[in-house]
Amino acid sequence: MGALLADEELHSGKLREALINIDDAISANKRLPQEFYYLPRNLAIKAAILHRMDQREAANLPYARSLRIADILLATAPTPNATRFLIDSLQKSYTQYFESLVEEAKISAAFQVIESVRGRVEAEALEGPSRDPLQPNEAVTKIVALNSSLAQTGNQRERDKLDSQLADLEFELSSPDAPVTLRHAPLPLRTIQKSLDEHELLLEYVLDDPHSYALAITCSYVKIYRLSGRRQLRDQILQYRRIISAKQESSKMASDLFQELLGPVAEYPANLRIVVVPDQELHLLPFASLMESGLYIVENHQVSVSPSATVLSLLKKRSRERQPGSRFLGVASWTDDDEWIIPPSRAGMAPPAPLAALPASKGEVEDAASSLGTPATLLLGPSATETQFRRLPLDQYDILHLALHGYADKEYPDRSSLIFAPELNGPDDGQLMVREIRSLALNARLVTLSACDTGDGPFGEADVANMANAFIEAGSHAVIASLWKTDDSATATLMGSLYVDLHRGYSTVDALRDGQIRLIDKKLPPYYWAAFQLSGDGSSGLAREGKY
Repeated sequence: MGALLADEELHSGKLREALINIDDAISANKRLPQEFYYLPRNLAIKAAILHRMDQREAANLPYARSLRIADILLATAPTPNATRFLIDSLQKSYTQYFESLVEEAKISAAFQVIESVRGRVEAEALEGPSRDPLQPNEAVTKIVALNSSLAQTGNQRERDKLDSQLADLEFELSSPDAPVTLRHAPLPLRTIQKSLDEHELLLEYVLDDPHSYALAITCSYVKIYRLSGRRQLRDQILQYRRIISAKQESSKMASDLFQELLGPVAEYPANLRIVVVPDQELHLLPFASLMESGLYIVENHQVSVSPSATVLSLLKKRSRERQPGSRFLGVASWTDDDEWIIPPSRAGMAPPAPLAALPASKGEVEDAASSLGTPATLLLGPSATETQFRRLPLDQYDILHLALHGYADKEYPDRSSLIFAPELNGPDDGQLMVREIRSLALNARLVTLSACDTGDGPFGEADVANMANAFIEAGSHAVIASLWKTDDSATATLMGSLYVDLHRGYSTVDALRDGQIRLIDKKLPPYYWAAFQLSGDGSSGLAREGKY
């Protein structure tokens, strides 16, 4: 109660009263174990009060304590989603401390604060020990059975009952017998700079009100730019997304957003490769579709995203150390004209509905394998089951191309899934969910998710909880995924161009860019080509001397 009152007094300017009340709240947090969780937030409120009282040095002490305590809580978070939830609940602690350090021109320290939470889930997965694919336990087996039952009933009361059982089992699955403690330290700013290539610009955004920020990092230079507030940017982004969804173009909106987000950055014009670390609504924005001087920026720049600067640096290191390889795995299940039923993965979904056939996906996968001219494994039509996919030595494939239906569940992100071919009486339910993707043991240079909404998901301070990031957690160096439902014909053209260029030795991000430019040259609006974006390290190619 004291913390809420202190927060109100802070915003109304009653600073001394606010300081007294927040100190009382902090004292209670220390005495009562059940209130320890609130301590980081309340320390951040105290820091904000001291900052408003122009006691900046004094304010940095509770900010730092807030983050140290939060780090202890994060180190024992039982699941990735618990980590994301905790980070989001402490969002103000991180952004306010970041802004305080920016005002004092302590750029390296500000970078460390925001990087301590950005992409933390992915970074911990990359920093952790090598893993073997998890063997299904009793809870997993029961979940498979429940999903199969959901697929066979349209009775809402029965589905509600099954969904409740499913939620209980997923909680059991996510709670290990022995807590795992993970300590994460972001890489220093200078280390990040050393990992960047010449003419590569890393832009890490921090959205807040009344001002947002862009941290511009190159191999030799760092600068912070102040931008418009989050509310203004959010409204512009959502309006631009609506225009794109309607398959329309708006050079004004695309140019306005460019001026807001990239226009102030002096380093932008001289750097060919742009890597964006998004924040909040920026996860929804296809940066490649912004416009400068009448041209989409992808026409003059390579554009990709990363969960954090630390994750990008770790992935670059993995790419350099990876043994050359060229094995290709292509999966296309919905190749027939028949329609199948999607298994509903939660009670809130509509009753079972037919999934449209994707007859072009078979040719898409076969053409990709042919273009690369490499050893290939193809799972097509009825053979493209989750069981067959899981039985393969997935860590031995250099490229995975999954031409499947995708389902993005924003309410329960761990249930977002790729839909494989139905398998009667099989050991799997045909849905490769995000929580299952994380458990895969991959070592792929590229995973291409040629499906709808695979890059979509709920976003927050930490990252966006989507399939693309789950594949990075599983060990993929780069993932190409989509931000919305895609057009089959345009996707086939883009994917065909992608693999031809990879065969020619293009970097992954440049191969994607070339495919997008081909569609721009056909006068197609962003809806048809801007959905696909590369997450992770796209700076290296797949080519090997003497090979493709």
